[in-house]
Amino acid sequence: LARPQLRNKKLTWYCMDLSSTALAAGEEILLAVSAKLQCEPWKIIRVKGELGTPIKEKVSLVTCANVFNEIVDDFSMPPDYLAKRYCEKILSYTDHKSAQVLIVEPGVPKSARFISLLRDAFMIRNFAPQAPCTHCNACPMDGKRGGKWCNFAFATDDAPSALKKLSEQANLPKERAVLSFICVKENENVQAEQDSAADKPNAMISFRVTSDPIRLPGNRTGYYACSEDGLLLVVTHKRLASGEWYKIKRPASLDHVDAKSGAFVIDA
Repeated sequence: LARPQLRNKKLTWYCMDLSSTALAAGEEILLAVSAKLQCEPWKIIRVKGELGTPIKEKVSLVTCANVFNEIVDDFSMPPDYLAKRYCEKILSYTDHKSAQVLIVEPGVPKSARFISLLRDAFMIRNFAPQAPCTHCNACPMDGKRGGKWCNFAFATDDAPSALKKLSEQANLPKERAVLSFICVKENENVQAEQDSAADKPNAMISFRVTSDPIRLPGNRTGYYACSEDGLLLVVTHKRLASGEWYKIKRPASLDHVDAKSGAFVIDA
């Protein structure tokens, strides 16, 4: 639905869920879209089971959406242990040859915290974050209690009208979708990138915006952002978009700290 440029590729998808009904409904949607567009559908192999259920082939991409938001409610196990455990289960499906993993969860602190822990677990296994992170350093928005958590908000204006109507009938109207996610790719140089971060030329600083506009004193606007230097409060007269990646000239110093958040304050 979202990637028309891939519709003519010969792709095989292993689709896994505990619900046979959900798997069947998903395949019916794909077949209906393919018929309407008059293109050959991708090959779908349905697998009824939970994460970790074996499949016959190794894959180059694993995607998980809304898989861990209920798993992390298992308070009998520490979340860092669960992150390492499920990281191993996910990687058991990959061929470890430039494999990629995409995980998307609701943008709430608990899910964002677990995403950050999964990020750490993948990096230990030489998988480097591709998005939303702009770096391989420690996550400055890891969802720890009292701190910021990494999430991105999207307007639902472009959602199908039927879906909007269904949400309203269920008394669950959504004006915005808020997500936390991580995309990682195998990279043997993860440790090297971390070790050399302090030695890289400092002429530029890159960051990804992680908030809506924040009104500041003096008729100014700020945005929280993630960078390899840590959490930033970017003050600007420009309109920045949540989720966008920017690169600007590095300030002479990062010694101005926001008292409320502890973020480094920079002008852009």
